[in-house]
Amino acid sequence: MRGYLTDKANNSFYTPPEIGALVRDCLGVINLDPCSSGHPHQMDFLKAQKIFTEQDNALDKSWYGNVFMNPPYNGSLFDRFVVKLIQESTCGNVKSYITLCNNNTDRSRANYLMKHAKAVVFTKGRISFYSLDESGEITPKCQNGRGQMFTYWGDNPDKFLTIFTMLGVGFRCV
Repeated sequence: MRGYLTDKANNSFYTPPEIGALVRDCLGVINLDPCSSGHPHQMDFLKAQKIFTEQDNALDKSWYGNVFMNPPYNGSLFDRFVVKLIQESTCGNVKSYITLCNNNTDRSRANYLMKHAKAVVFTKGRISFYSLDESGEITPKCQNGRGQMFTYWGDNPDKFLTIFTMLGVGFRCV
């Protein structure tokens, strides 16, 4: 699966550190980031105990604990990561998760995430992801063309909503 997180145009978008802090506030600890770039700054932003990078092929591994996932946005890969996450949570390996993705509610994948979530937050405005500059440093990238949503699955959707609604509007899922 070489190349599943990035492509020739370097479309890697790194989760901002303030989002990592909110995820940790909600989950307590991030046990696994299955879609990590492995870049030291990104790992410092999220502080996940375990990461899977492109070279690890997360889709072939068992996932566990509290998971944060900002999946590759490539259509078929996005779908495969979402299916994997839901399988791992349904079988009991994943205790809770938070995902960050585009809020394309007209797409089946966003609906699939919301169908399995306990709560959802749609951001007000767009998240400024980070990217690598020419020198290899991570810098803010404000060219995000879509709104985002966070989905939550676990035992404490009210805590998730309390923390994440500072970014937008949220609701519990049925």
